[in-house]
Amino acid sequence: MKPMPTFFTPIGAHDASQQSTQNNKALSAVECVKKLEDLYDKTTTVAGASFLQICVLLKFFELRTTWSSRRQAATITSSGMPAKLNRHARTIQFWARHFETSGALPVFLRGKHQKTESLMHDEDFMAKCAEWLHAQLPNQRSPQRFQRHLNMEVIPLLTGALEANLSESTARRWMQHIGYRYGLWKKNVYTDGHEREDVTAYRERFCKLFLSLAERMKFYSGEDMATVDLLTATNEPEIVWITHDESVFYANDDGNKGWPQIDNHDLHKKGRGCSIMVSDFLCPCHGRLFNMVNNVMTYTTRTLHVGKNNEGYWT
Repeated sequence: MKPMPTFFTPIGAHDASQQSTQNNKALSAVECVKKLEDLYDKTTTVAGASFLQICVLLKFFELRTTWSSRRQAATITSSGMPAKLNRHARTIQFWARHFETSGALPVFLRGKHQKTESLMHDEDFMAKCAEWLHAQLPNQRSPQRFQRHLNMEVIPLLTGALEANLSESTARRWMQHIGYRYGLWKKNVYTDGHEREDVTAYRERFCKLFLSLAERMKFYSGEDMATVDLLTATNEPEIVWITHDESVFYANDDGNKGWPQIDNHDLHKKGRGCSIMVSDFLCPCHGRLFNMVNNVMTYTTRTLHVGKNNEGYWT
């Protein structure tokens, strides 16, 4: 007697289920060879990519009929192909496994994807992202906050969408593309674009100009800093090179060294204390630059008590 569910099965559905069960059964190597030979005979209607798959799989299953392992068959098949049409052994095994289980060739998805260029290649967009990341505090800069900023502000403004769904992994990859890396805080050299192309080009022009003007300068050397004559005799006026420099001095800046008592150590202050910034011009002839006002040397030195509660900062 038939079971109760069979009376409610639509006509043809039971046969279809049996057919799907049979199709799920893996084909043997001999069956695969026969089926691939039939496909090979229809080369006039098969695209070039599918024809390549047929040739590769046919060679693979022919080797399998000689009791070669899957890895050996895939390796031999891959090595026997021209370099331009070479397919790695892992890809060949994937094609073979797909054909064994489904009886059909794998479908190529080439040319069927959406042709959308990533925003990562948009220089203006990346510049805005880099500007936002640079403005964040170091301990608050993270892929999560960058993701929220992109989804809630940047992408809706560019595309007009009400909401974006950029993933955190994409935000992290964009941060790495801009130049940020996750890791421990390290003391390193601070750089601010001094190796940009325009900066290096200007530096090269400046060095050439300075070397040309150095022929009209005086240089000092030795313990007594005796005057050295001009490098080249010329009738043009002498040039004096005046430099500008700034220094910061701290109240507790004692070099972190002293003479503490062995049995009674002094408590050293943790902070560096208040600071004062000193700006001055230096001349190789007269030292600190000054001007005579009423027979009194008036130096060009400027000082600033640094801090938001004092005189602020120089910009």
